[in-house]
This record gives sequence, C-alpha cells and structure tokens, in this order.
Amino acid sequence: MDTRTVFELRREGKIQEALDMALKLYQIDPFDNWTQSALAWPLIDLCKSSLAQNSFNQAQKYFNQLIAINFTDVDDIISKQIIFLRPKIDINYAKIQEAENLSKNGNHKLALINMKAMFASNELLDVHHEAFGWVIYRYIKAEENNIPSLEIRSLMRDYMNLKNEKTSLLHSIFLNFALHFSKEHSDFNLYNFFLLWDPKNLRREDLYESYNDGKTYPSLISRIFREFIEKEIQLDITVLLEKVSKLDKEDILLLLQEPFYWKIYTADKENKKDEVWRLYEKYNTFFKDQGGSETHSKVLNSAMFSMNENDEWRFLSFFENWNPENFIDSDWKEVVKEDKVYKPIAIKALKKAFELIKAGGNFTNQQLLINAFKIAILKFPKDNWLKREYAILLAKSNNQEEAIKIYKNLILELGDQAYMWHEFSQFLDDIDLQLAIGMLSKAVRLQKDESFLGDIRLDLANKLVKLDNLEEAVVELNIYKKNRELKGWKLSERYDALQSVVKDTNTQKTENNKFYIEKIKLAEDFAYQDVEWTELVFIEKWKNDKDKEKLSFTEGNLINLSVSSNRYSIFKSAEMGDVFKFKLHHKLVEDKTKSNHFKYDYFPLIVEKSDKQKWSVLENVTAIVDYVNVERKIIHAISNDNKELFFPEGNLSLVKGDFIKAKKIQKKIKEEIRVELRDISKCDKNEVIANFTKHIAVVDSVNNDKELFHYVVNNRVQGIIRFNEISFVPSEGDFIQLRLVQKLDKKLNKVLFKHIEIEKTEESTATLRKDISGLLKLKFKQYGSTLDWEDMAYEDGNNFTPDFGFIGDYYVPKEILSKSEISLNCDVEAKVVFTGEKWKVYELKKKALV
Repeated sequence: MDTRTVFELRREGKIQEALDMALKLYQIDPFDNWTQSALAWPLIDLCKSSLAQNSFNQAQKYFNQLIAINFTDVDDIISKQIIFLRPKIDINYAKIQEAENLSKNGNHKLALINMKAMFASNELLDVHHEAFGWVIYRYIKAEENNIPSLEIRSLMRDYMNLKNEKTSLLHSIFLNFALHFSKEHSDFNLYNFFLLWDPKNLRREDLYESYNDGKTYPSLISRIFREFIEKEIQLDITVLLEKVSKLDKEDILLLLQEPFYWKIYTADKENKKDEVWRLYEKYNTFFKDQGGSETHSKVLNSAMFSMNENDEWRFLSFFENWNPENFIDSDWKEVVKEDKVYKPIAIKALKKAFELIKAGGNFTNQQLLINAFKIAILKFPKDNWLKREYAILLAKSNNQEEAIKIYKNLILELGDQAYMWHEFSQFLDDIDLQLAIGMLSKAVRLQKDESFLGDIRLDLANKLVKLDNLEEAVVELNIYKKNRELKGWKLSERYDALQSVVKDTNTQKTENNKFYIEKIKLAEDFAYQDVEWTELVFIEKWKNDKDKEKLSFTEGNLINLSVSSNRYSIFKSAEMGDVFKFKLHHKLVEDKTKSNHFKYDYFPLIVEKSDKQKWSVLENVTAIVDYVNVERKIIHAISNDNKELFFPEGNLSLVKGDFIKAKKIQKKIKEEIRVELRDISKCDKNEVIANFTKHIAVVDSVNNDKELFHYVVNNRVQGIIRFNEISFVPSEGDFIQLRLVQKLDKKLNKVLFKHIEIEKTEESTATLRKDISGLLKLKFKQYGSTLDWEDMAYEDGNNFTPDFGFIGDYYVPKEILSKSEISLNCDVEAKVVFTGEKWKVYELKKKALV
C-alpha cells in the first residue's frame, strides 16, 4: 500500500478505492507531501462527479474533506482546483460569506436577516448551518439586553433545529449562553434546555476544569449543575445519570451534591433554620436512592450537628430518608483530627438514632436501621454498646427471641451492671413475668446507690402488682418514696398510679432480700442456661494485699480461679478438696501487672456444690521418691510422666524408692509451669507400677568384672544396670523390659534414668537386634598400618591374628573374631545389636556350605 498504487487506481477509474487507500495512508503520515496529493485528487474527482449529478450536499462533504487537508506545501494545480470548485459547490457561497462578514463586523441584525432569508428559501446547505448558528449566537450575545426574552428563546430554538455538528465549540457556547441567560430570566427552564441540547454532545473541555495563568476555572457541566441546585430546578436524577453518559455516576452525583451541601451549609451558618430543614428534605428527595458518596456522608454529618437540642427530633426522619444503606467504607472508619480520635460517622449516626428511638421517636422502616446495626456489629465486634442497642431495636421490632439471645451474651460481659439486668427484664414482660422480676431483683442487688434505682423499683413494683405480690410491691414503693423524699425529689406519676393499687395492703416488711434471692436464681439460670458447667476443686484459702479472704479453685490445668470467700453463701461450709460446679465466662481483662496489656481471665457466674468426691476432678499422678531433704522435710519425687515434684513430707514418713499417688495441679508462675500435689498418699509398688511407661531394651554389652551391663532403648534412652539390681544373668543380645523415670541433672546437664522395674522378656524388635549374613573382610595391623587380609606379608613361621573386620558396614570386634576362630576372609552369619550410635556384631560363625 503506497501512493503510487493510489494514483494507478485513479487512472483506472477506481476512484472510491483510491480514496479509501489514500485515507489510510493519510492516517499513518498526514504530513507527507505525496500522501497529501494522493488524498486530494480522489476528493477533487468525487467532488466534480457529485456536482455533475447536482448532488450539492455530497459535493460539499468531499470539498470539506479536501480543504481540511493540512497541506505542507500546497501544489499550485490543487490550489487552483480548490478555487475552481468553491463557487460551483454552492452558488450561494458569496451571499453566505457576506452574511458572515456582516456578523463578524458587528452588523448582527442584518447578518441574521440575510441568513434567515436564505434558510427560509432553502439556499443554505447543511454544511452552512454552523455558520448560521454563529450568526444567531453573535446576535443574541450582542443584543441580549435590548431584545425581549421571548425573542432570545425563539432564536435559541431556531439554533437547536439546525443540522450542524452538535459536539462542537458552537454547541457548547450555546449551552454556556443558556446558563448565563437562566440566571437573569426565571421563565427560562435550563434543565429542559439541557436535555434538548442533549448531554451526549458534551465535549471533553466541558467536563473538566481548565487552567490559565495559574488560575483554575470550573467546568461547564459543574456550573450547569450548580445552577440546577441553586434554582432548585425539579430534576430527574435517573435521567441525568443516563444522559450524561460521558461521566461516571460518582462524578455526576458529586457535581450535584456538592453545591447542595454548600447551599445547606450557608443557610445554616446564616441561621436560616426553616430554610435549612427545607433544604435537607429537598436534598433527600433528590439523592436518597442514588447510593452513598463522600458528599452524601458530609450532608449526614452536617445534619447531626444541625439537628440538636430542640431540633434533635428532626434527625430520625432525615436519617431514614438519607437511607442507612448509603453508608460507604470511609463512614465506618475513625476520624483523626489534631491528634484526637473521633468515632466513625456511621456509628455516631446509628447511636443518635437509637437514643431518639429509645426516647420515643419513630423510625418507620425499623428493618433498615436493624440491618445497619447488624453491619456495625460485624465491623466492631467488641463494641458491647452496639450489641445492646441492636438488641433493644430488635425487641422493639417484636423480635424478642433474637434480642434475648444477644442479651444472654452481653450479660456474660456486663453482668455486674444493674442497667443490663434492667434492660434484659424489659424483653420478658410478655414471655415470663417471674423471670422479669428475677432480672429486676438482680439489678436491685447490684446497684448500691439507691438514687439510681428509681425506675428499676417502679418497674419491679409494677410487675409484682401484676402477679398479685402486693406486699412485696408495697416494700419496693416504700423504699422508692423514702429515697425520693430524702433527696427532695418529686414522686413520679407512675408511683402515684401504683400506690393507688396497693393502698389497702399493709406490711411490716422493710426489705425484700429473701424474695430477691429466690427470684435471682430463676433469672441467672435463664441468663446462663447456654453456659456449660465446669467442675473445679477448692484447693486453697488465702488473703490478698487488702486483707480480703479469697478461695482458689482449679480443674488442675488451665483454669485457676480466685473468688472472694463471701461472694457465695455456699462457700461458708467449703472444705479443702470439695468439688464445686461453676458456670464460667472467659473474657479479656486488663493485666494489672503490665501497663497497656490484657489477658483472658475466668469469671464465675453461678456456683453449686457438686456431689462428686473430694479431689476427684483433678488428674491422678503416680510418683517415686527420688530424694528426701531431711532438714527441710521436703520430698523430691519423679512422676510417671517424668516431672520433678516437690512437696512437704507432712505425716507421710517417706524414704527414697517409696511410691506415692496424688492429685495433680498445674500452675503458671512467672511464665513457668509448676506442678503441685494434693491428696497425697503412700502406696505399694505393685499398685501403681503399671502407670509407669514400659520400654523394651537390648543388652548391647556385659562387663562381668564390674558386674554391670549396658542397655539401649533408642539413641536417646540408654544406661547401665548393675547385677545386684536384677535376678537374672544377662547376655549380649538379650531383651529386657524396663520401667523407668528420668530427670535432668542440671549440674552435669545430663538426663539420668532411674530404673523402677527390670525383667527379662521374650519380646524383641528388629530396631535393636537382628541377624545378618555376608562376606567377612578381616583387617590387620602391621608395621603401623591397617591392611586387608590379601595384602598381608606372610613370612615363614608367622601366623597373624586379625584385629577387627567388617561384614558390609557392620563392625566385628577382635574378641568376637578370636571366639569364632576365623582368620581368613569368608562368608559368615552374624547377630548384631544397636549400641545407641551404631550396630555391633556380638556373635559370628562361618556360613555352612550348601
């Protein structure tokens, strides 16, 4: 594909093909002279052909393409062709040019009259409509203040009916004029004009800010949208989002919401409150269904500040219309300003809404708010206040079952707070009044300051009246009245109403403590019914640094619980080793020993005495006494799981080698796990020997002179046993059964094994002893060197004895060779034992010939 081919196609009369190829070449290199010439000539040909067929519009299109070529060095012939074609294409060209010149020189009215006349008589081709448009624009721009609004609107309509290219500078200029015109003429609807103008014709320059001489200028579209908001034109946001297709939805919403936000801000700053409330409502009408955005969240934040004190009631309606589904990710993040950390806007809005609902406000679509709280809890799982508010909202929406489930979990964390039990009781009015009374009784017992018990006592009295417990109700009302009068506070209308019901009931009682205890048990059993029982043993009574008596409980391993001795009356008769059933909550608390550190701790919820025997829930342990410190009367023992144990001798009278059984407790002290024993007793070896681990070992060497032998269990466990510890005669290769314990000798940094039981056994294992066969290769030491049998230098009368040998990789010592009387390399059969490091031959014989 080259210019030569274009010219050949033209000569062959294939003008359209020549044009197509020339256009492609022009796109590749529009500044090449030959390419420009190759494109010009097919256009000239087609232009002439169209004129011959009286197709003036088509001729004009080719001519426009021709004059649009940016000639680097225009050819004289081509230039003459352009001059020749111009008047032939449009016989009215001169008249159009005259009108344009009039317009450009300020004679706008005559130019417009001439253009209108040509348009009316169909003398204007489509290609001249843009020129007509410019004439209209210059006229209305110049005469705006001298002619009626109706005439301008009529001319703008005439422009819109022209067939000029609409994605153009002229089209954007008309929109800009319409914006300016709308500011002075309220009868002009800019929004309708904008839709008629068609937003798809927006140019890139209309969509983005521009910069000149260091200044930033807002985009045309932003100024249009600002005018929409300023005039509060009735918009259809959905239509705008569809029509302004060259911008993302987020950008369009930003252009609309930002001016609305500042309109609200300005009205609020000027304290035009009625205007502010109207604008908030108007804003939501436009944007509640358009999803979230940063500006949408800014409006919410502004509303929270505006709608306070006497106007706070307005927030619920606004927030519902704003739509909590429109929260965006940043709304859930904390805000840091000037080194201060503020709660996320979403949390602040939800909590404000909750407080208003709690005070009697109405949120029509409760599910909308509940869903938002559900998301909040997922994002902030440790915020118990959110869970509390969520549960209360659920209850108000008649979902008591889910609310109760949440409060059961909350009570585990906040069960020491009276208000939690008070709130819990309110979920149970329609379910079980006895339970509700139990919750309120618990609240009364927890709250020590009577001044905070007013509503709780009135709620309790009300429920007692419903169940005809009138005497107890009178007690609650009397305590309430006495405190209010003492404080000089007014009695509530609720009190008067309840008092009128019980006025004929007399009582000598001044408190309901026994009644509370009975009802509290019902409440606690219900609240904690999903918590499993844990059995712990009472192991110690002690006093803390404030001289308060504490009791310690454990199951022997993970749980170590300390409780004040007076917390539960059941502890008064507790004896060491007694087993109690606890319902426990494991929660994160501050570690008072380390600043800014937290740890998990166990907290008792309910406790009952178990019917299990003393100490029974602790793990059994068996041990052998290793050493008795006579001076300190401390016993050192090793357990069946090889733990070193230390405990006072007491009345046990133990000696080294004695066996004991006990209950084990593990305690973590300064990052170290220590074992303590309880319920210790001496026992017979036969009673507990089976608790110690059994090992199979092989005898790998015997020293009859020293009366001892060496055994191997594996490469880690091995040792020496003296003959006086056994009742059998050992031989190399024998298997024995061992029960032993081990301990670390810290001075030698070595593990020591203490043998408890040693027996010969028929059990065996190939990992310690096996049979092998193969070629025995002898080794001799001669003249300071080690030689093979084949390399020996035998002399007359010399008969050398081998020093050692190998069967493959297995080592054969000299004494075994001597015992077998083998002095030549030969095939052999052998028995080998594992020494803990390598294999050793301990029995050898020549292989029998077949």
